[in-house]
Amino acid sequence: MELTAQEYLFFIILITGLIGFLRGWRREIVSLAFLLAAILFLAVGGGTWVADLLFVRIPFAFGNGTRIPPAPSANMITLTTIITFLAIVAVGYLIGNRAFPKPTLPFDRIMGIIPGIIAGVAIYTLIANTPVAALLKSISIKASSPDQGVVGSSLLLLFLIVVAVVVIGLISASAKKGAKK
Repeated sequence: MELTAQEYLFFIILITGLIGFLRGWRREIVSLAFLLAAILFLAVGGGTWVADLLFVRIPFAFGNGTRIPPAPSANMITLTTIITFLAIVAVGYLIGNRAFPKPTLPFDRIMGIIPGIIAGVAIYTLIANTPVAALLKSISIKASSPDQGVVGSSLLLLFLIVVAVVVIGLISASAKKGAKK
């Protein structure tokens, strides 16, 4: 069974929404900021810059300085891009965990779903617009290629899910306040 592009999108959103629920909205907002910064960095060619730095500039600086190493291959750039992305996201995850305590109220957890959903859409968009999609196909993952059009056609459903999460969060916050009185 092969996942369709829409099932692939909702699988990513389900996972990132669950992570957002577990971490709470404060921690997830920090992680989302780092995730979006990583995507922006990679969108302007950051993966290529890092690959050039690691495989050309640093070896040239520490070598004898007479021969410039060859430019990194496309596979090296793709691998460096993926590792750079994961490193930036991991730093954001760790900073979010250090900066804020674990969520104690249901409201904090429920509202964490929203940045989780946004992170899922951002990750899907990144995968759909980079060589990662070709890499996934080459390692035989049973999913159709991510398609940017799926995000556009799913925006109404995503908006309704976010509205439902906000309503549930507000109900849980008001129920908690009502129980204290």
